[in-house]
Amino acid sequence: MRLDSNLAFSDYNHLRDLFNSRALKVIDMLELFIRRIKEKTHLNAFVEVFVDKAREQALESDLRFVNKNPRPLEGLIVALKDNILYKGFECTAASDILKGFIAPYNASIVEYLLEAGVIIIGRTNCDEFAMGSTGEHSCYGAVLNPLNPEFLAGGSSSGSAAAVAAGLCTVALGSDTGGSIRLPASWCGVIGMKPTYGRVSRYGLIAYANSMDQIGPIARTVDDLAVVLETIIRKDRHDHSMSIKNEGFKYIKEEYTDVKFIKIKEFDEDPNLNPYQKKAINDIEVILKSKGYSIDLISFPDIQHIVKAFQLLSSGEASSNLAKYDGIRYGASINKGQKPIEIITNNRSALLGKEPKRKIIFGSYALHSDNYDNYYKKALQYRELIKDFIEKHLQNNHILLTPTSPIIGAKKGETEEFFEQYSLDFYTVIANMSGTPSVSIPVGYAKNGLPLSIQLTGYWANDNQILNIAQMICDNISL
Repeated sequence: MRLDSNLAFSDYNHLRDLFNSRALKVIDMLELFIRRIKEKTHLNAFVEVFVDKAREQALESDLRFVNKNPRPLEGLIVALKDNILYKGFECTAASDILKGFIAPYNASIVEYLLEAGVIIIGRTNCDEFAMGSTGEHSCYGAVLNPLNPEFLAGGSSSGSAAAVAAGLCTVALGSDTGGSIRLPASWCGVIGMKPTYGRVSRYGLIAYANSMDQIGPIARTVDDLAVVLETIIRKDRHDHSMSIKNEGFKYIKEEYTDVKFIKIKEFDEDPNLNPYQKKAINDIEVILKSKGYSIDLISFPDIQHIVKAFQLLSSGEASSNLAKYDGIRYGASINKGQKPIEIITNNRSALLGKEPKRKIIFGSYALHSDNYDNYYKKALQYRELIKDFIEKHLQNNHILLTPTSPIIGAKKGETEEFFEQYSLDFYTVIANMSGTPSVSIPVGYAKNGLPLSIQLTGYWANDNQILNIAQMICDNISL
């Protein structure tokens, strides 16, 4: 069955109905997405499409349907961010220094998805080593926003968000260290979730900041998001950071009538908040109050330090993680120099981009023995304040309601200034610093056609709760 390639974007629900009724085979769906990827190359969302392998998987899926033994996610077509290992395929984290690196094994979440019947269509573009908030810091070039290609897709999971928004796959996986799933989801008008830290294995994820990195899904609907979470949330002996009780996850649809919402006064008064985003939050407040929910405004006077503390901690971890990329053991090399130190210096100077270099310099400075107490240690102490805040205000069924991004989009080069770019993470990093689950959902559009969004952040392991609240809000708005 050959379909009009515009169908995947213009009528997603119809496409789902065709697939669910088996009027549309898996191979038909896959061919539709492959055609659309070719038509949308200007977006620069994909860096590689696994055409042959994906077709092989699709035909096997169709056979299972014929034999009436489909697996839980049979035929779901998923894209992977270019920092998640898929055995036998290149994985570069969008960095020149990893060009030519072939993944020797599957990330744990890839194993889980393949076992569940998923078709992996390709790897998506991203900011180099997942370090960036705009999607323009990639060796493959910037990712453009499908809703308005004059603007960027947001980062760092830029290609994943753009691929879902443009109808190039059903679901995409990204990684979120400071908002890298939620921010591009916000700019592209789709749903993106960072699960509770420790619920999804990081084994096979190229690390940025280990204590905050978390893999999560981007989708067009809460249901699509949830079925993927049900598959990837499980215990993994390879990842010892999975410290919370993790016996799996089941999305249970229920009404949370006893939920209370809180807003942070300093977020509400942020002078950088786009007026459209501010109005979107106010409109959602009206909906929530009409449903009987209460919304309390609280103050967190020290919240203005959150981005600086996050950058200190993430840069310190990044400088350590990036030390192994030298162009000698694997990846690309410019082969200049006689001594090992010369070769390593030349490789890193030539093949690492500007943002990873910033992280190395910034992080190494903060970790130096002369500076540790004044910078890194204070950032660790501040992180404890964040955790105390979460403990105090989000337990007992409270949810933090914020914008996802202070702005609704940016053009290439507009946020190039050092701290201007980092300020884009102002609302998102609280979930990474605390480890709590957080989801961004689209709630409207500005006059220029760019989407507006809100963010829901819940208490530890309350992933099911914020998904249900997200669904309730989606059901009460018309996009």
